[in-house]
Amino acid sequence: MDQALRAAQARIADSQHTCLEKLPNEVKCFIVGHCDPKTVINLALTCPMMYHSIKENEAYIAYNMAVPVIGMDLLLLAMARLHAYKSRDKHGSDIYTMTEISQSIIAFTERFFGRAASEPTCLSGLRLTLNDANELLSFHSVARYYALKIARIALQNSLDAAEWTFFTTYPRYAIRVSDKEYQRFVKALYIWQLACDIFPGKTPFRWTSNPQHKLYWAHEKFWAAFPPWVCQQVRCTHTLLCEYINAVIDPKWQMQRSTFSLAYIPPDSMLGRFVAQKGLITMREYEDHESTNIHLDEFYRGWEYPFGNRKTALFESHDQSWLNRNMSDDMISLDISHVLSKYAEEGEDSGPIDGWLHALLRSFIKHPILRPGRKGMFRCERCMTEWGFVFWDREKLEYNTRNTMPTTEEMMRISSRAKVHITQFLRISEGRDNRACTCSRS
Repeated sequence: MDQALRAAQARIADSQHTCLEKLPNEVKCFIVGHCDPKTVINLALTCPMMYHSIKENEAYIAYNMAVPVIGMDLLLLAMARLHAYKSRDKHGSDIYTMTEISQSIIAFTERFFGRAASEPTCLSGLRLTLNDANELLSFHSVARYYALKIARIALQNSLDAAEWTFFTTYPRYAIRVSDKEYQRFVKALYIWQLACDIFPGKTPFRWTSNPQHKLYWAHEKFWAAFPPWVCQQVRCTHTLLCEYINAVIDPKWQMQRSTFSLAYIPPDSMLGRFVAQKGLITMREYEDHESTNIHLDEFYRGWEYPFGNRKTALFESHDQSWLNRNMSDDMISLDISHVLSKYAEEGEDSGPIDGWLHALLRSFIKHPILRPGRKGMFRCERCMTEWGFVFWDREKLEYNTRNTMPTTEEMMRISSRAKVHITQFLRISEGRDNRACTCSRS
């Protein structure tokens, strides 16, 4: 009798488990690996058995969900952005002093991008939660979305500027965004959002050009972690984001705000501040709900002009930080051989480097290869920013400039001994800072 009772109880207990619950943990992990993190979290809450099974393998499941999608090339940036996202309230709080925030940013930069940092050391022992995986994949999806949008804007702007005739037959590479170019846009958006999260959105006065300010050296250290052409990609990203968001805004709202010139959106405008403070995920939510103009109107009403809100993610930075400066005579050398030896990667397409270097040298050196005439399609940096000049492969730059783009070696040859005084350097760089078009004076 007792044996029959125990057998009956066993059958009853066994019948209460679903087929999924009876599977081995390895098979369960394989199945949930095809789900998104939110679905797996909901599945874990269905019963104690599934909860313990998923909890025991959470790090493995989360890692295999996020990493293959994001890719190893972006994983370090993705983890840095996740860390910055979790601590973003600290940098916008009045509880912490500027000194504490600066020290935090410097420590953050050293941890993820310092000399001792590398992907194996930074990512060793990486244990993700399902919530982490959900946040990583959500942002990656939004970054890819906006990367495609702004890449198409930049591509169209560059084709329009090239002034080809109506009957021009474009080669395939000239009218499409290559995979490498697209990846550059995605990476730039990651860095853009990272800067928006770690630097405070509100500061009492401008500090990027003031070495006495507590945040100055944190700012310098952070951006020095990236090549100068990548930093200019981030600057282009901000301008192109503003252009895209401006197109999303309801035209009726623009007419009501006609006192504000929204036809052209420089980075130091209200829209530039709005985009930098809201970030990609929030902007995507506004766009999905068709409420961008409503939130922009609220921002407009509470805008603290002329200071109090961050202008851009890059804080109007120029290339001085990457160039050698002789402190005795305040002369800046335009020789960038040390920059290439430190940042350039073997096998990397030279397009972004050439675009950045050409824009830098053209402002200071008068040479035929830098100024080939109208057919060369070279303009001021404000105009070229809208063309995404530092994103394109070398092949596309050559096509748009009608084969007048000098090579890296040619530009290094004419700049190896070129020097400019710091005063002149900063004065000429104003075009980049103020986003003023200088084409008429070029």
